[in-house]
Amino acid sequence: MTGFGQGGIVASGRPGDLARAALPFLSVFVLICVDLAPLPSAAPTTIAPLLSLAAIFYWTVQRPDLLGNGLTLILTLLLDAASGMPLGLTALALFATRLVLLAPRRFLSSRSFAVLWACFCLVAMLLLGLRWVIACLFWQEALPLRPVLFEILLTIAAYPLVSLALAFLLPVLPKPSHAASRG
Repeated sequence: MTGFGQGGIVASGRPGDLARAALPFLSVFVLICVDLAPLPSAAPTTIAPLLSLAAIFYWTVQRPDLLGNGLTLILTLLLDAASGMPLGLTALALFATRLVLLAPRRFLSSRSFAVLWACFCLVAMLLLGLRWVIACLFWQEALPLRPVLFEILLTIAAYPLVSLALAFLLPVLPKPSHAASRG
């Protein structure tokens, strides 16, 4: 089995498995790039969804063996560094989200989309709220809450589209091994 399980690369005899196993990592990386892309707007500060959260949530529930803790941490630190946020601000929140989701993964992986979306709503509210609190502490001031609330709503609204797009990748991923499916 080839994969990026546990944040590393596991080799197999199939040449295409490594490329297919990298798809979750690459999809999160692409969504981080979209998160960082400036949106065309007349407003100086635009509010946008955190698409990378939706991808990390999706892959943690569906195939955590292909997006391990190490890769998640690297990707989220990259997001912080590239966005000019304090290093570890978003990384800590997204990485904590992944760790929390690994425990009930078996419960979540067999649930309907509505249940997953409801769980994602809770995760998005907690994560973005935690990120706001940490940012307030870091900059030692009460930052406006309204932009965070809109970011939460946009992130929640974007989840169905992100999960639908990522679902198209599931059939081409290498089949999980018995040991890797334990998450």
